[in-house]
Amino acid sequence: MDEDFSTLRDETDLIRQAFAYAQRFRGALFVFRIGVRLIDGPSFPGLIRDLALLHENGIRIVLVPSGGVRIDELLAIYGVETEKVDGIRISTSEAMPLIQMAAFDTATRLINQFARSGVEAVVGNWVRARAYGVRGGVDYGHTGLVDKVHVELLDRSLEEGYVPILPCIGWSAVGEPYNISSLELATRLATDLGARKLFFLTEGEPLSLMLLEPGREGVTA
Repeated sequence: MDEDFSTLRDETDLIRQAFAYAQRFRGALFVFRIGVRLIDGPSFPGLIRDLALLHENGIRIVLVPSGGVRIDELLAIYGVETEKVDGIRISTSEAMPLIQMAAFDTATRLINQFARSGVEAVVGNWVRARAYGVRGGVDYGHTGLVDKVHVELLDRSLEEGYVPILPCIGWSAVGEPYNISSLELATRLATDLGARKLFFLTEGEPLSLMLLEPGREGVTA
């Protein structure tokens, strides 16, 4: 009897903490960068249910799935090789369609999982990119950098109750696709959208959390 009462008390305390957290951040924006291994792992459905619960309790969320592992897998399946210099992939014209396929396949999996929780997630053309260019004599091809985030369009989707998902693909002003870093994209989104928190979620590693507050630099914890 004492053990049952203790368990019930612990669960009640946890529920109270969850509601207090939701009330504290209601209306705030959180950006999540989600590692692709986590998406492939057994904890993925539970993670999406937790994110859906945040959304349903008035916390606005934006997701950035990583693409590196899935891109490597798809390139290997089709026998297309790419090089990396200092950890940065040289995205060739031959590889780019497969990079896009991998990025949007991962985003689609997130959309489908959110739908099972009754939440509508969407992908849109919200990021303008520019070429990484030629550096140190190396032409990085279709590898790009974030040039601009279309904040107004993202805000509109959030106001309409959607969960925006941004794959690691951006487009130039003339519609040319570029492979961009999901880490750079998540950080840029958090800054431009005025996010309260930026989370990096990766399977098998501690959670890295960055708190973003007006007038302060990000603080890791």
